[in-house]
Amino acid sequence: MEAKDCGCLVGYNLLETIVAAALGILYVLQCYCSTLGSSLLPVSTSTLLASTQFPFADLFAYVIVKQKITVYRTNAIVLLTLGAGILAVRVNGDRSTGESIKMYFLGFMMSLSAAALYGIVPPLLELTYTKAKKAVTYPMVLEMQMIMCFSANVFCTVAMIINKDFQSYTSV
Repeated sequence: MEAKDCGCLVGYNLLETIVAAALGILYVLQCYCSTLGSSLLPVSTSTLLASTQFPFADLFAYVIVKQKITVYRTNAIVLLTLGAGILAVRVNGDRSTGESIKMYFLGFMMSLSAAALYGIVPPLLELTYTKAKKAVTYPMVLEMQMIMCFSANVFCTVAMIINKDFQSYTSV
């Protein structure tokens, strides 16, 4: 079934525009998870969990876009993981005093989710470019980024309206 041209932007049909908007929302979720996880965890733990984005990216690139796993990439992931492990050995009970185990676990899971989302968005973006069956040009990439950023902005604005965050701003 051929996707119809919606005239949304120069190089995209409706399906590609929807996919780009969905990727923008995934990016917002990744940023939210990362921010919440970082606020609930010590910097050392948060950084260690953020370093897991590289194995996630490699795994998702292999599964989604069938990218080959090379010795060099595997070596880089092993070295990064070993480096993170060495840093982890130096951390002795880094949970802040007064912080509940529930909040620590929430921060841990949010940081891990952020790393997984950060790892899945680039392969999905690559898959979108591949499925578009068009030459990847500079304007095409900019249009994709514009759609992603616009959808992310709309998503955040709607969430702030629902949460009544704008009421905290006072006029001068």
